[in-house]
Amino acid sequence: MPLRRIESQPDSALEKRLIDELATELLSPTSEEAATDQPSIVEEEIDARTKRLSVTVEWEKWKDIPIPARGGIILEAYKKSFGEDRMYKITRALGVTPDEAQRLKISV
Repeated sequence: MPLRRIESQPDSALEKRLIDELATELLSPTSEEAATDQPSIVEEEIDARTKRLSVTVEWEKWKDIPIPARGGIILEAYKKSFGEDRMYKITRALGVTPDEAQRLKISV
């Protein structure tokens, strides 16, 4: 059976706006002062050979976004900021609010 690919698009204006905001943050220079600002983004290389990445974004703005949509927003922001090659290196994209991060004991 041939592969049929169905690509999803952001479902709402809010999701599209968050893609733009996160893409801007990804390209912003970091500073010590920015360490307390949101979003907090952690990019971890999980395979040195293939350069695969795990990305976690802690952001209060996730509160109105369904959990399954958050990963797609992160991927689209990476694509917009760095191109498809970098986006395809991400094997896990997790978006959590600060409360969710605390409950799940995720350190971002």
